[in-house]
Amino acid sequence: MEYIFKKKNFNNQYKYTNNTFKIFVFSIFLILILPKIFMDGLFMDGLIYSSIGNNLAIHLGTFFSPRFSSTLFSSFHEHPPLVFGIESLFFKLFGNAFYIEKIYSGITALLTALIIILIWKKTTKYPELYWLPILFWITIERVFWSFNNNMLENTLGLFSITSIYVLILSIKNVGLKKNIYIFIASFLLFLSFLSKGFTGLFPLGFYFLYFIANYRYYSIKKVIFNTFLLIILFLSVILIFFLIFPQAYESISKYIETQVVSSIAGKNRVGSRFSFICGFFEELILILLICTFFILINIKRIKIFMSDLKENKTHLIFFLFIGLSAFIPLMVSPKLSLFYMVPSFPYFAIFFSILIGDIINNYINHLNKYSLSIKLFRVFIYLIIVSTIIFTVLNFGKPYRDKDLITDINIIGNYLPEHMVISVPPAYNQQFTMFAYFQRKHHININCSNEYDEFVLLKKDEPDINGYKNCYLNLINFKLLKKQSIIPHK
Repeated sequence: MEYIFKKKNFNNQYKYTNNTFKIFVFSIFLILILPKIFMDGLFMDGLIYSSIGNNLAIHLGTFFSPRFSSTLFSSFHEHPPLVFGIESLFFKLFGNAFYIEKIYSGITALLTALIIILIWKKTTKYPELYWLPILFWITIERVFWSFNNNMLENTLGLFSITSIYVLILSIKNVGLKKNIYIFIASFLLFLSFLSKGFTGLFPLGFYFLYFIANYRYYSIKKVIFNTFLLIILFLSVILIFFLIFPQAYESISKYIETQVVSSIAGKNRVGSRFSFICGFFEELILILLICTFFILINIKRIKIFMSDLKENKTHLIFFLFIGLSAFIPLMVSPKLSLFYMVPSFPYFAIFFSILIGDIINNYINHLNKYSLSIKLFRVFIYLIIVSTIIFTVLNFGKPYRDKDLITDINIIGNYLPEHMVISVPPAYNQQFTMFAYFQRKHHININCSNEYDEFVLLKKDEPDINGYKNCYLNLINFKLLKKQSIIPHK
C-alpha cells in the first residue's frame, strides 16, 4: 500500500467546483458545531466533566484526585484525569463562562478534522477531495452530538487519530527517523490513555493491520519489531510518569478498580451488545445511503468502478480494519453507550470516501463551473454560513436543553452563596444532571442523605417539611425551603 501519491494538476474548472464543495462542507461543519457552543446546556456526562475541570481551576481537588463536589465524588476516579486538567487550564485562562468547555470541544473537532485531512492527503490519489471524509464524519449524529456535549471521546479521539497519522509517517521512514515517529505515537497513546483509559489504545495494532492490507509488501518481521517497539515505548512513558508522579499510580489504580474491573464484572451494565451494534449501523445509515446512491447511478460504469475498487483495495482494507479495531473491543464491556464509538468513526468515514472517491472525482470533473446550478449552490452555501452566524448571535446564552432546570438553578444560585450545601430527598440520588448544573454554575453541593441541611430543595408538588419555610423564589418546577430558625444571607 503506497501512502504517498503525487498531486495531480487540476484545471481551473475542477478547482472551482471542488472548492465549492469545500466551502459547502465548511458550512455544514459550522452549522453543526458553532451554534451550540454559545448556547447553554450540556448532557449529564459532559456537565460532570466540566464541573470537575472548573473545580480544578480554583484548586478544589488536585490533578490526581479531582473533585466533583464536597458531597458527591469528592475524589473522582471514574476516568483518568487528563481531560479535566486540560479544561481546567481553559477555565484559568478564559474564565468559567458556560461556553468555555464547549470552545475546547470545538477546538478538538477542528483539530480532528485537520488530522483526517492530513491522513487523506497521505493515503489517497485524490488529495483535493479531503472534504468528502470530513463531510461523512461530521454528519454522523453521534459525532457532532459528542462535540456539542463535551464528551471525553473528543480528546481521546484526537490523540488516537493523531497517533495513527504519525504511525503512517513511520511506514515511509527507516532508522532513527522511523523510531522517532514511533516514540511520538507512543506518547500520543499515553495521552489517549490518560483521557479515557484503555479504549484509546487500539492504535497498538496498527502495524499488524497494515500487514493484513499489505502482506505482499510488508514483512512480518517489521510488524513484530515495530509493534514491540511501540508497546515498549508506551509502557516506558507510563513507567516514567509513575516514577515522576508517584500519586499517578494510585490515581490510575483507583480508576481501574472503580471503572474497569467493576464494568467487566457487570456492575455498571448499560445497554446491550445487540442494541450497540444496531446503533452503530444507524449512525452510518446516511453514509451507506449516499454511497449506495452514487454506486447505483454509475451502474453503467460498474467495470470501471470494480477496477478502481481493486486499485484501492489495500486502502479500503486498512481503514476498515482500523475502524473495527476501535469499535469491536468496546463490546468486551457490558457498559455500552453509543458515544463510546465516536473515536472509530473517522476511519469509517475515510473508508467510505475511498469507496466512492473515483465516482465523486469523475462527477466533479464533469460539472461546469459556469452552470446556473453551481452558482445557485454557492449562493445557498453563503446563505447557510450567514444564517448560522446570525442564529448563533441571536441565541447566545439561551438554553438549547434543560431550560426550566437551568432557570431554576440560576435563580437559586443567585440567592445562595457559593459552596453552600442543599439537601434533597434520598429519592433524588440519581438526579446527576441537576447536581452537575448546581456544581458547574454555582459551586453548590447537593446532599442526598436523610439528614437535612439548612436548605432543602423539593419539587413543587411535594409537601413541605416540618420546621422549614418556603423561600418563595418563583421557581418553575422546584421550591427551596430553609430552616425557620436560620436567616439566609448572601
